[in-house]
Amino acid sequence: PPYAASRVHFDDNIACLLDWSKYRFAKLVGTVVDQQGNAIPNVSLRVLDQFAMSDENGEFVFHQVPAHDNLSIYVDESALDLNLTTQHNPILVNTRQAGITQISVVLIASFGVDGVIEGQLESNSYLHFKHIANDMEFSSKIEEDGFYMVEGLTSGLYLITLENGQQKRMMQAHLDNEFWISGLNYQVSDFY
Repeated sequence: PPYAASRVHFDDNIACLLDWSKYRFAKLVGTVVDQQGNAIPNVSLRVLDQFAMSDENGEFVFHQVPAHDNLSIYVDESALDLNLTTQHNPILVNTRQAGITQISVVLIASFGVDGVIEGQLESNSYLHFKHIANDMEFSSKIEEDGFYMVEGLTSGLYLITLENGQQKRMMQAHLDNEFWISGLNYQVSDFY
């Protein structure tokens, strides 16, 4: 016959030759982009004790991360451009054993607001902006003259809480901008 069949024999010693532990890991590759799909270089990312930096094309690689559901990828937001932030930090991803997992980290436009709260204020008053969809909260101490300033907001519906001494009063507002909103003034009576 033109083809001869071969017989393969595995014995118990073959297990000693294979490093099965490497199959518990995955390769994680991805890109960091803005909402328009433009690559963002020099973004530092961390998975457990491993670090990666996005290159000029926004690409990054973690060569050997645990194969795990809900593996946390942290973005170092301190090095980001002032008007960019993550929707969630950490970003959760499911990696597969001995496989390659591809992700896209999308940074979204963030902005800040400032203004004045007019009316009777206690000396220890704060203004809290809680994004209803992603549950992130940003706060500012209200100065003696009523001035406040908050950074890192993203577009969406907010529950704004005025903490005036022991009293808390709230209101909702939709904030949508890519840059700074200045002069967002409120009266204490605007809060319920």
